[in-house]
Amino acid sequence: MKKIILIIGLLLIEIISAEASSDSLKTVIDSSKIEALSIEVQGLKQKCAEYEYSLKRLNNINERLCLKIDSIDHHLEVYREETRKSIAVLSSVADETVLNLNSSVERIENTIFQRSVIVAVLIISIFCLLGAALFFYVKILRLYKEIKHLQQSKCQETLKYDNKLVQLLEQNLSHHNNSKESDVDHSLVISISNEIARIETNLSRMDSSVRGYKQLVKGIERIKVQMVASDYEYIDMLGKTYHEGLVVDADFITDENLEEGVQVISGIIKPQVNYKGKMIQSAKIVVTQNL
Repeated sequence: MKKIILIIGLLLIEIISAEASSDSLKTVIDSSKIEALSIEVQGLKQKCAEYEYSLKRLNNINERLCLKIDSIDHHLEVYREETRKSIAVLSSVADETVLNLNSSVERIENTIFQRSVIVAVLIISIFCLLGAALFFYVKILRLYKEIKHLQQSKCQETLKYDNKLVQLLEQNLSHHNNSKESDVDHSLVISISNEIARIETNLSRMDSSVRGYKQLVKGIERIKVQMVASDYEYIDMLGKTYHEGLVVDADFITDENLEEGVQVISGIIKPQVNYKGKMIQSAKIVVTQNL
């Protein structure tokens, strides 16, 4: 742009020098050329003015751009500073996070180790307890079998003696029935009835598979038949439901295994005995209930 202005200035100087020359020169120069040069000079002036206007506009634009560039540089510098601060903060946070994470991982590892030890101890303890339980179970099972065997042996022994007793009672009752005494003595029948009640109560608590059980039941039935033949009646109450109105002397015991509201005659201490329809002994019984 400066070169253009310089050229225009030189041209103007030449034109002015040409105008200041002598009239002799003017006469030599053709008037048409002078006019053409004048028009050309006017055109150059106009272009020069346009160039100056454009130059001013460009300067203004340049100044605005410089201001914007300065503003951008300032903002960039602020952004750089904030970025550096943010990076520093993030770096610090990251370091702290990594430290906390490492601490957490260490705590978790310690916790897992401790719990693994606890679980291992519990598993070992459970196995020990299971072993001990199995040992005691086997021992208790053996003891139970021994007790059951002893009970069965005792039951068999009891049934053996009771069978002999029933045979003896049956003989005594037969002798009593064959007696011709005018005065009837009920003491023997009542004693036999009491023994039958005791034996039947014991039988109700035994397993029917025990040897001698069925033989004893048949012996008791024979005695009852002989009693009926002699006008005696043995009232069977064992295992029957107890209800108010029975003429008995009752002892009550509670058993929560029974159905609620149930009363069952579970034992006969003395049975009710009738002779020719008249009661000669009232019953004394044991009632199991759940009220």
